[in-house]
Amino acid sequence: MKYPKVAVIMATYNGERYIESQVTSILEQKGVEATIYAYDDCSVDSTKHILREFVKNGYKLKLFENSKASGSAGKNFYQAILALQSKDYDYIALADQDDIWLQDKLNKSIKKLLENEGFAYSSNYLLFHPRKSATPKSNKGVKQTKYDYLFSSPGPGCTFVFTKTGFLDLQICLNKNLKEFYKCQYHDWSIYAMFRTLNLKWIIDSEAYILYRQHENNDTGANKGLKAIFKRLLLFRSNSYNDQINAVFKLCHELNAAKFKNLKRSILLHSL
Repeated sequence: MKYPKVAVIMATYNGERYIESQVTSILEQKGVEATIYAYDDCSVDSTKHILREFVKNGYKLKLFENSKASGSAGKNFYQAILALQSKDYDYIALADQDDIWLQDKLNKSIKKLLENEGFAYSSNYLLFHPRKSATPKSNKGVKQTKYDYLFSSPGPGCTFVFTKTGFLDLQICLNKNLKEFYKCQYHDWSIYAMFRTLNLKWIIDSEAYILYRQHENNDTGANKGLKAIFKRLLLFRSNSYNDQINAVFKLCHELNAAKFKNLKRSILLHSL
């Protein structure tokens, strides 16, 4: 049986504690042929050594090492997306370095894309903490509304899967508007906004197929618990959230000026 070929883009940086289990969970995906493209952002721990061992032992993993640190996970993902040669793959997925994927994650994602004729996909997730046995389901199976993409992502980028056509559109937009994308701190948010702005159908799955690891070094993490709530309050207070909304709006305007001309006031007043 011929399985779909999937390229999995993984942005890595100092991930030695968890990266081996994450890589293994991706390579053991059922019903697909997955190849990992790891883009390391100048790690100073043993991350690159661990990845080189996978390559040395013949696993489907290709390692690329940045000569200069990008400075953020988002920029590393943007650069990796532009660098990937996707012509040999049917689908492209994004992955964090510290989660664990359930064995049917990619297979289920592709099925949803095919059933709904989508260009891109995101899903719910299961919170995972090594000190806790439970994995409560996060309430991130959000419903799309007219302007939801201007205010948040549809879920974490580590759940994203793209069709080949959708990914090529993403590469084209990134190449033409990289400066505007760079102003958006969260790559998952900006990518989602791009697809919605260009009317490329995005599928949001309420089911969960990844264990979304929570730890002290999460770049974003789930919005759960007192620490996360406090962090989000600081975000609002510092105007950072408004800055991100403005950055996303400018990106969307750049992509489709006619759609966003004179709409800023009505959009910001729109009730989600």
